[in-house]
Amino acid sequence: MYKVEDVYLKIINSIYLTLSRTTGTIPFGGSHFLEEITRGVGEQILKEYGEQFNFSESTMPSDICKAYLSALGHLEFLEKGALRLEDEGDSVLVTMGQEQCVYQDFCRKVHEEGLLFYCPRLGALQFALKNALGL
Repeated sequence: MYKVEDVYLKIINSIYLTLSRTTGTIPFGGSHFLEEITRGVGEQILKEYGEQFNFSESTMPSDICKAYLSALGHLEFLEKGALRLEDEGDSVLVTMGQEQCVYQDFCRKVHEEGLLFYCPRLGALQFALKNALGL
């Protein structure tokens, strides 16, 4: 018997894989379209749960990303070292081991099939940064 969480993760990974397959057929803009979709997910999460985010404490990109992940209950990734966020000037370097990512099926299949790829986690973090910094 499958756990409900496993089924939801399979559905989400399948949606992103289908989006990558579809956007790859769009001339001159599929890559941009895929990036916008992932940022849009971050935007929707902020609209739904924005009151839980406390971005006002810092303008450092890594702190904003940590606040976003913490509010979603994903701070354990930071504590276990699976997700590392480092400030590099006005940018943030995000490092994550694939084995810890909920999108690993999507990531693996997209690379196997040679499809367009844009990380869903990065898109959501980009929108959180954009929103918090007013950019």
